[in-house]
Amino acid sequence: MRTFIKKDGLQLVNGGYLSNMDEAPVYNADFVNAQRRAEYVVIFAKHAKNLDFKGKEAASLFDLKKAVQDEIAGTRPEYIEAPAKFEKKLSNQLADEALKFVEWEENSTKVAKINDFLQEFNVLDDFEAHGLFFKDKIVKLNKIYTMDEIKTAVEQTIDLLK
Repeated sequence: MRTFIKKDGLQLVNGGYLSNMDEAPVYNADFVNAQRRAEYVVIFAKHAKNLDFKGKEAASLFDLKKAVQDEIAGTRPEYIEAPAKFEKKLSNQLADEALKFVEWEENSTKVAKINDFLQEFNVLDDFEAHGLFFKDKIVKLNKIYTMDEIKTAVEQTIDLLK
């Protein structure tokens, strides 16, 4: 028998059994598979949050010597004042505009990646918006993840997930 269940009509009972509000077991293969994938993505994001995958660069003896020489050179007296820097308003505006364009391009690419990745969770979005048909079957989940939780996790880790 199939039952149509909306967002607020689903729960986990007795240690994680997927059930309707009457505590009868329910199952939808697409929903369960998406929930299991969501669990992986959300936990992956939680663990990846404070990790540094690029590493730190070692200190350079050359850079240290240069810094010392620069500081020593900065203590020399100047007898003639250097001319004031010429302000290039148009060049600065063009540089700002170019930087904004590069940032926009990077953000657009990232958003496209996120949206592409989230396509595998369409069934969960559909469930939250309209509901789904479930059949009688026993299945166990650790948690029912929402699209908001999944989106947050994917936004934080899209470069690691793809």
